[in-house]
Amino acid sequence: MRSDAKTASDAKEEAGSSVKQRFDYICVLDFEATCENPNPEGYEHEIIEFPIVLVDAATLKVLDTLQIYVKPTDKPKLSAFCTQLTGITQEQVDKGVSLGDALFKVHEWLRSHDLVSGSFDSHVQKTGKISGKVGDFKYKFVFATDGPWDLQKFLNPECQRKKIPRPKYFDMWANIRYHFAEFHGKRRGNINKMLDHYGLQFEGKAHSGLDDSKNIARIAICLAREGCQLDINDGIRVKRYSRPRGGRGRRRAQKPSSSSQGKPSSSSQSPPSSARATRGAGGSAWEKSAAAAAASSSFQRAKNSGDVDGDVDSKAGSSLSAAPVKTAQGIERELRSLEAAMQLCRGQAASKVRKRKQIYHRIKDLKKTLDSLQQSS
Repeated sequence: MRSDAKTASDAKEEAGSSVKQRFDYICVLDFEATCENPNPEGYEHEIIEFPIVLVDAATLKVLDTLQIYVKPTDKPKLSAFCTQLTGITQEQVDKGVSLGDALFKVHEWLRSHDLVSGSFDSHVQKTGKISGKVGDFKYKFVFATDGPWDLQKFLNPECQRKKIPRPKYFDMWANIRYHFAEFHGKRRGNINKMLDHYGLQFEGKAHSGLDDSKNIARIAICLAREGCQLDINDGIRVKRYSRPRGGRGRRRAQKPSSSSQGKPSSSSQSPPSSARATRGAGGSAWEKSAAAAAASSSFQRAKNSGDVDGDVDSKAGSSLSAAPVKTAQGIERELRSLEAAMQLCRGQAASKVRKRKQIYHRIKDLKKTLDSLQQSS
């Protein structure tokens, strides 16, 4: 028998929002594509389900959903494994539309919600190039995905291979898996692991594109309620660099010479190379632009207010080891300093991951202390 009493997990999903998002709307998507078991070498996937879940970033409510079945053309017949995995039948894809028509339908759906204006063609990159800067993204919505694969590995290659025009609003997106890992200082995990963190259960059928999208939307909503800014943090990369499983970047750091053993001072360290950026960055122009814009704006605001000196990294380091601040004003001042330092660390090399985690946990502790002070007063 179903009870009307709300559980703790229900409360997590219904609590009020705690941060103003940059974008007014979040469009969560998770494609399903043709597959075999195992996939032959050089196998080229084709999208067969194109779902979207529309979330209002202000109220964090699901406003609408879209589900389009796409007919594959290279391999029109689905494998038995694909049907078993996704639940998508041959009849459904046979009645589906081409990928080009699906993209047009998506555009019209976005336009019906006043998320885009103008014709489909007006949003296609005429030169075929990828948007290079986050500042070029002029839309009031952002797509959100679980990882880089849907848009980087499925949609972009298939459009290029079949010469299908692809609107530029698919060039950049909010990678929820990356946001979750960075916000909580955890390793990247799949949908179920992120749901487990919030005490939630997967709803629907796994590997159903629409159900996967709905569950990713639940995670995104939980993150936003916790204060995570679901901004652009991933995008199409012209070159994608693989890295070994050891967790190192594309290039291995050079061993220090015998004359320079020990930890180098912050003043003698050279700036990290973009090629050593954390996974998902790839040294691309849009990523460097995002990191620079975030760092510049946050640092300048804090510096102008007199809360941050020129050396944010050293200031953050002193704050991390400092004794607990006793006054609300002092806590707020330190929070602004640490948040600026966090922005500077975000777009940098893997060597900053530990520093970023320390800053995050310090911010979390300070916010708890501030809440206690405000309640007691």
